[in-house]
Amino acid sequence: MKNHRKTIIISIIIVLLLLIAGGTVMLNQHQTLLQSGRKGNGEITTYPFAKGMREFKEMKVYVQDSKQTQALQLYSVNTNPKRNYPTDDSLLKKAAVATFDMKGKITVAVVYPKAVKSVQVRPATADVKTKIKGKTVFFTLKKWGQYSVEMNGDSITKDLLIFANPPQEKIPASAKVIKGRVDGPLNIAQGQTVYLAAGSVIDGPVTMASDSKLLGRGILTQGGPPAINVPNADHVTIDGINIFDPNDWVVQLYNSTHVAIHNLKIISCRDNSDGITIQSSQDVTIDHSFIRSWDDSIVLKNYTNTNTQNIKVTNSLIWTDLAQSMEIGFETNKGNPLTSMKLSNVLFENIDVLHAFHKAPISIHNADNCSISNVTFKNIILEDAQMGVSGTHGEGGGWPYLIDFDNGNSEEMGGDASWTNNDGNRSIENVLVEGVWVLAGEKSSCGLRLLNEDSGGKSQMKNIQLKNIYFKKQALNFTSMINEANLAGHVSDKNSPYFSPFK
Repeated sequence: MKNHRKTIIISIIIVLLLLIAGGTVMLNQHQTLLQSGRKGNGEITTYPFAKGMREFKEMKVYVQDSKQTQALQLYSVNTNPKRNYPTDDSLLKKAAVATFDMKGKITVAVVYPKAVKSVQVRPATADVKTKIKGKTVFFTLKKWGQYSVEMNGDSITKDLLIFANPPQEKIPASAKVIKGRVDGPLNIAQGQTVYLAAGSVIDGPVTMASDSKLLGRGILTQGGPPAINVPNADHVTIDGINIFDPNDWVVQLYNSTHVAIHNLKIISCRDNSDGITIQSSQDVTIDHSFIRSWDDSIVLKNYTNTNTQNIKVTNSLIWTDLAQSMEIGFETNKGNPLTSMKLSNVLFENIDVLHAFHKAPISIHNADNCSISNVTFKNIILEDAQMGVSGTHGEGGGWPYLIDFDNGNSEEMGGDASWTNNDGNRSIENVLVEGVWVLAGEKSSCGLRLLNEDSGGKSQMKNIQLKNIYFKKQALNFTSMINEANLAGHVSDKNSPYFSPFK
């Protein structure tokens, strides 16, 4: 009996040693490959894997800085590439997500289960060069940011999202630090800072009061609606966190002012899981963030008797599986039936839409009694245009428009009747769309729609400028569509000879 036990123990030890040796050999193998002319000069900080989160094991990722090579644990995060409403959990897919901090230049090796024929690292503006060797892809990241690594032209089942954060700043001494996994809801009180540590999870919704901050590298999941709610608050900051698989609306700003969102990463896949919804709020900035949503990615509305104005969205990545990417509407006056509301001073600049699978990336749907003015969409890159395409990418239909600007009842636009709350005077004025590059996809998806349903002569659309809009390297000419809408004197379409968006 003793000899039998001894044999079992020795066998277990041998197996463990072989597993350790195998892992070491694989790590050393990729360390050697990474060092062959691709060694980074930067610094990487990895995090503990969050308790209770699922691990993605169908690929392996190694990162190397100036000191060492490290294997990363990947999160398995639900995504929804279908356009079937309501959603069906059986149709959900999984994306692999890697997250770490970095500074300087680092190198990455991604090992897939099958041979790699082609790979694309988005955004295109990052200009990431890749090298393929069998099942392994190598590349260098020169700066922090969010990246999508897509193998063999498949963004649906073989996608790796890399969230490479900047080095963390010192945790404020007064901050409440959350570690491990905690159940929501979490209410962040006025003047309070909450730091969600790397490897931590809040399982449920968060509500933020005035002068509050939510910082860190942790994860929010299964929260909502909404996952983060900012109601009637002033001076709020959200920075660095991840939101995976929320239940509904993801971030809602409601009747709030001076809200700063930075380096926020969102992946949503369920009904009505709009990314960031800005309702009757002012002085909002969204910068260097990533939003993959299963409804409007960023959407502006008026829900109270307060006007939405002074909104700035810059240097961010958007991936829209359903609905619109950068949307104003439909509900532009839901809370003030007696007075025309305003929605003004809006800027979307330096935005890279990785994929648009359903409706217009650039859209204004003025379905209520509202004056919309001074809106700019500038330096917009659409890497994959699939709007309104049926088949593999377009289950559930969609609208084949690159730009969709409409005054009218929501039903007239093809929406739900309940989205119009206050019929009346409508206007869309002083809108500039300048510098839009569609890099790939379907040209048939890149139409222009202009609806100006007058509701008895009460709607107007004027001073709409469309400049330098290209599909691949060809200028898109919208003159016939403008004439068809009887807006030739109010909408202009001018293109310079093609020039590259890449500096």
